[in-house]
Amino acid sequence: MIVPGDQRILETGWFWDDFGKCRNRQSEFKDDGRHARPADVDALGQIEQSAATLFEGTHMSWAVTIAGQSSKTYLPALEQRLLWVADVGELVGFVAASYQKDCLLIEELSVARMFQRRGFGRALLDPAVADATAFQKRAVGLTTDRDLPWNRLFYESAGFHVVPNNASEIWLLYRLRLEAQQGHGHDPGRRCAMLKLLS
Repeated sequence: MIVPGDQRILETGWFWDDFGKCRNRQSEFKDDGRHARPADVDALGQIEQSAATLFEGTHMSWAVTIAGQSSKTYLPALEQRLLWVADVGELVGFVAASYQKDCLLIEELSVARMFQRRGFGRALLDPAVADATAFQKRAVGLTTDRDLPWNRLFYESAGFHVVPNNASEIWLLYRLRLEAQQGHGHDPGRRCAMLKLLS
């Protein structure tokens, strides 16, 4: 496990800045996320489990027990080159996405617990948004918790906005309804759909 100050961080070109964020000297945060490789997939479940421990003691504590049950969930994203990882000598985060008509849907964004609040989440969003932009997609969408401060507020800081329930983004609102129907534990009253317009 890599920790702040670990020599391996320096050897891979990453460093901890004065604000506690992990940055890449060469890319200046623009290319920190790379496309995942088949050998990366087995590690994704552990990252998701680690990330989910942040929910302990909250209304989403149920997520701790189901997170990372199957890394194979992300094989479609891998095959479509819509799976990116943050690699600092070991994998510390990932983002998986899919295309829904003229938009990119963020299916999952997870950063290992000890690497959270270090800038990796934003670094992983960047290549996903860049991919959608390159393919001339209209927007990037996702669903998340409305109340937890590290969910909605994080995405708002990255340029996403909450989609009203009466909006025309039917595909994204349908995603919210599907989550409620699947019964994993999501409280529909605490969920929201978010969108980042690209054009």
